[in-house]
Amino acid sequence: AGQSTDKPATGVSTSNGSPDKDADELLVGESGLPSVRYVEIEAGTPVESVEQAQQVVDQQSAALGIEFPASLAVVDNTEDGLGNSYYQIDQYYSEIPVYGASALLEVQNNEAEFLSGIWEDNIELVTEPTYSAEEALTIAANNLGSTQETSLEFLGQPTLVIYISNLDTHLAWHMKARIFAGSDYEELIVDAHNPNFLLQVSLELH
Repeated sequence: AGQSTDKPATGVSTSNGSPDKDADELLVGESGLPSVRYVEIEAGTPVESVEQAQQVVDQQSAALGIEFPASLAVVDNTEDGLGNSYYQIDQYYSEIPVYGASALLEVQNNEAEFLSGIWEDNIELVTEPTYSAEEALTIAANNLGSTQETSLEFLGQPTLVIYISNLDTHLAWHMKARIFAGSDYEELIVDAHNPNFLLQVSLELH
């Protein structure tokens, strides 16, 4: 098994670390994901395909304590023409993506060098939503106390995600929508069990 350190990794964005989960106020848009981690792979570990890359990731996942139904999955790969390959990795829980979690397996001359990125070790939650995306968004909008009647318009289909906030782990709806007539379209993440906004960002250019 590799050795995990907190060394920053090339090509992976760093975070500000894990916020205090004992805080009593939900900070909208504040991620609670850990900072970047760096795992050295045992020398001589061959990787010449996506399948071999996934095997290495699975081995490291087990050593890191990431257990079913959580998983790290290779979703893409690129090469730089210098003998280096980069396998992009996303995290899932019960096949639902963990928002903001991503990692990279770097391979040099067909040998794995290191796994680096951001992922959550401890996820436990009910993955059957209490509310539909429309219901959750309506409740969350009404909780804001606006006197304006909601008039929801979605861009594309809402999808379920696991969102790690500064307070907790949430099953949530990720969507692009307009809440009120004439308002901006926004990227929104809304808790699917206890509807409130976890992320709210305008998509309009001003």
